[in-house]
Amino acid sequence: MLNFGFDEGGAGDTLLVSAQIGPYASVKRLTRHWQDTLRRAGVTAFHSKDYNRRNAGVFVGLSRSKRKRLLHELSQLIHKYMSLGVTTGIDVSLYKNQTDHVYRSEWGAAYSFAALMALGAGYCYLNYAGVHDEGMNVMLAQGHRNLGQAKCLMLLLIDQRRSLKLKSVDDGIMKDHPILQAADMLAYGEWQRIRGGDLEIYHALNNTSWNQHYRTEFLECDLPLIRMAALGYEATMAKMWEVTKRSQRVERIAGGLESPAGLGTPRSLDCSGGANH
Repeated sequence: MLNFGFDEGGAGDTLLVSAQIGPYASVKRLTRHWQDTLRRAGVTAFHSKDYNRRNAGVFVGLSRSKRKRLLHELSQLIHKYMSLGVTTGIDVSLYKNQTDHVYRSEWGAAYSFAALMALGAGYCYLNYAGVHDEGMNVMLAQGHRNLGQAKCLMLLLIDQRRSLKLKSVDDGIMKDHPILQAADMLAYGEWQRIRGGDLEIYHALNNTSWNQHYRTEFLECDLPLIRMAALGYEATMAKMWEVTKRSQRVERIAGGLESPAGLGTPRSLDCSGGANH
């Protein structure tokens, strides 16, 4: 069994959705050691946006050197216990311009689309790595207004695409789940990379000197991929698969699997979520 933990990041029109992926047993170990590490540091959770804030947030009272040590220790746990970090990036305005209101309100908001693409990229990687028979559990961090829509769409995949072996879809509060805090770190690090900001968290997650099996991948939801959203979920996933195979950065994900297309268009439940972006 594999666990996927999702959180989002970015600002303005740039939306990022990141997923941390690891085996169920390893995620349990991550959770235990993560909580022990936070307890020793005297903080309740790791919130990336607070990392450089001196007088507010979860790290108040923690010196710069202790923050660096905490980041180092938690990043090592991610490298030790997680298998993959996937981030999808999407331009929200571009996505809106390429899809109509009815489609977005029914099940196609940018957040939902990006989350499904992250799930699809993770699925491609797992098959490439030879993981064909593992079930998948998904947890989405609470906070985004299209959370309900994304959760609903993923729940539909449990029955409509059994070959994915998606077993459960849930949501949780980030501070209560280390895998969501790890996803927050991934989304924040990628956002800082894109905007040319502070790369300390990004470099901690992409530290190849630790020689662990963990790695991160980035998939851009570009115009050709976004345009497929108007044609339905099956076409979108098929196009995402093509983009994944062509991508120089994620091409290793795409080997050994024909296509995750044919998922079917989910229309049997109302997944509108009351939002359109």
